[in-house]
Amino acid sequence: MATINEVAKVAGVSKATVSRVLNNRPVSTETHAKVMKAIRELNYQPNAQARGLSLRQAKIIGLIAPDLLGDFYGPVIMGIEEVLQKNDYNLIVSRARSKEFRLAKMLKEKKVDGLIIATPRRIGEKGILALKRDNFPVVVIDGNVGEQVCSVEVDSYQGAFQATEHLIKLGHSRIGVISSPYAFKESRDRLRGYQEALKQYGLLYDHQLVREGDYTMASGEQEINQLLQLEPRPTAVFAFNDSMAIGAIHGLFKKGLSVPKDMAVVGFDDSYVAKTIYPPLTTVQQPIQEMGAVAARKLLALLSGEETAITHITLQTSLVVRASCGAGLYK
Repeated sequence: MATINEVAKVAGVSKATVSRVLNNRPVSTETHAKVMKAIRELNYQPNAQARGLSLRQAKIIGLIAPDLLGDFYGPVIMGIEEVLQKNDYNLIVSRARSKEFRLAKMLKEKKVDGLIIATPRRIGEKGILALKRDNFPVVVIDGNVGEQVCSVEVDSYQGAFQATEHLIKLGHSRIGVISSPYAFKESRDRLRGYQEALKQYGLLYDHQLVREGDYTMASGEQEINQLLQLEPRPTAVFAFNDSMAIGAIHGLFKKGLSVPKDMAVVGFDDSYVAKTIYPPLTTVQQPIQEMGAVAARKLLALLSGEETAITHITLQTSLVVRASCGAGLYK
């Protein structure tokens, strides 16, 4: 049976450094990877006290998300759970209500081996980077907090470009936008995609056509009412998520307007409701469940020492054309 001294020799580090890794104490990412590789090669089995720490025998991953159901986070969780179950890991989910919530307690009591954070804006960049300084494995979904933390997101810029281009090709030149809050990176990326499509097709950007929502149906309805007051009013609207797009459709119906005859509507997500609402919603499809699966696989690779590189993975979107844009396709 291999000893801790043999692990230290193979890894090229001191016995004390191996002990630090086994006790989940801060070491450099490179050193951590060397020790973990030596442990695997030698099939080293730590004593009962050390087992379940660095070797991750606790087999528990933490997920922090603002919503445990919903059109976005529900599929994310499904993707994570599918990967973890195949690798005999369990999942603890914490709903983020503040920057503190249960994070400190979860880490202090060593309840989890690593974290997937699906709401980086709630924790803040400082909080996430603090975890990295302690060599705690973290993967962020739907947000990029810097070069030091692994992340998985979709190409919001390209998705918004596709949606806007589609409306332009249908003959629309005055296209309203109901954005998500500008503080979020995905919102800024989607706005850039919208602006670039206008530019490439020789259309001028009009800031009056851009309204800021808050992801909810209520804000979609509120902002479409503001867009309807413009002269001339837009003939199409692109909402940065499906909930706001559906809210916009409700608002148009209340005004006695028809979708898509009086105004075309496009969303972003391809949620379940997008398929069932009337008229069916044209929307940008995000590979939401795949985002969760990719994040889980990356975290497990970090835990095992198989990967040490910080990666930023961007998944591609696709436009799903249905009847709300006036293309006449019911899918």
